[in-house]
Amino acid sequence: AVWAPPPRHSSRPYNLAMAEGRDASRDAFLTVHVFRGGARAHYLERCWMQGVYSNRPHTLVKFDLPAASAPQQLTLALAQYKPTDSQVDFSLDVYAQAPFTLRPIAPPEPTASRLTGAWSGRTAGGSSNHDSYVDNPRFLLELPFAASPVLELAAVGLRGGGSKPEDVQLGLALSPEAPTEQPAGDARKWPLRSGDYRPGGCRLAAASLPAGRWLVVPSTFTPGTECGFELRASAGRLAALPHEAHGLQRQAVQGAWDRQSAAGSPNHGAFWKNPQLQLVLSRPAELLLRLRAPGTREGRSAAPPSLCVALFDGGEQRTEATGRGLSRARAVSEGGLYAYPAGGACLPRTPLPAGMYAVLLSTFDPYVGPWELVMYATEGTLRVASFR
Repeated sequence: AVWAPPPRHSSRPYNLAMAEGRDASRDAFLTVHVFRGGARAHYLERCWMQGVYSNRPHTLVKFDLPAASAPQQLTLALAQYKPTDSQVDFSLDVYAQAPFTLRPIAPPEPTASRLTGAWSGRTAGGSSNHDSYVDNPRFLLELPFAASPVLELAAVGLRGGGSKPEDVQLGLALSPEAPTEQPAGDARKWPLRSGDYRPGGCRLAAASLPAGRWLVVPSTFTPGTECGFELRASAGRLAALPHEAHGLQRQAVQGAWDRQSAAGSPNHGAFWKNPQLQLVLSRPAELLLRLRAPGTREGRSAAPPSLCVALFDGGEQRTEATGRGLSRARAVSEGGLYAYPAGGACLPRTPLPAGMYAVLLSTFDPYVGPWELVMYATEGTLRVASFR
């Protein structure tokens, strides 16, 4: 059995409390929450035993611990119900029927870098369940040496409206800046995530990262949620990144794989039957493509189809007689792997000379359903047509 009387507390009024001539101790509702593990606690819903907030000078929290073969570690979190304008002093007495030690836990990691931003308009992309996830703000975390950075994201209000910060569900993702440059011998699944989306703020602790450049993506759960935010890192330096298609003009084409054009990958022997588009560049330009299957990622139990978009030289006419395998493509999404990452299969920014090109859209297995091809190109250079 353990008894932990929450703090006997007093307050030293200052600032607003003194100006109003009130006893600020009446606002200091305190309690002790108990967590298992012995480490600093951050999320109340992971609490093993919640205390009851009270402004009385003496309150008792007591609990029984089952017998265990090894020592048990607990965290006692002394919490205020809400911030006050006065300093609150406290003392904590703990009594137990078995020998124990009580020690303070190290304070939170100091902030090494801090930036602010906002989800607004197209940049309010929502969670990775939505193709618009790639439109969220992006940040670069540069680590000059190996570290275990802690990232914290907090919602703040927007001038002129937006959602209430405390109601906005937030999440963080961290991954190597270049997807192909994952740390050697690291078995973790990338990207690292902050867990379930949480109202008002979230935290991501990344253990043992090597020196390098890391991509940080803050997001809200629901697309279109407009709100400001503050992003903090305990190590390294944060810098804002432009959108992946910064400076390029956006176009989108929709269509569908039907029974005739749902030919799948080259493994199925009719690759050339997949939908093909003709792209014409009037002058040298940069091109970025994203292939999506609308409606297949959002709220569905079945996995979305694995996608591939391939760019071929010579788009004068549709290839009918012979299949064009991916090995003959000038550029292929996701390094030639069929996949459906957040935002769709991506053919990254590629410089191209003026001319005609053919784009072939395929799924790994034959799939009947809608597709959308989002194209970004240097302004005024791209014309898209369907082969007749």
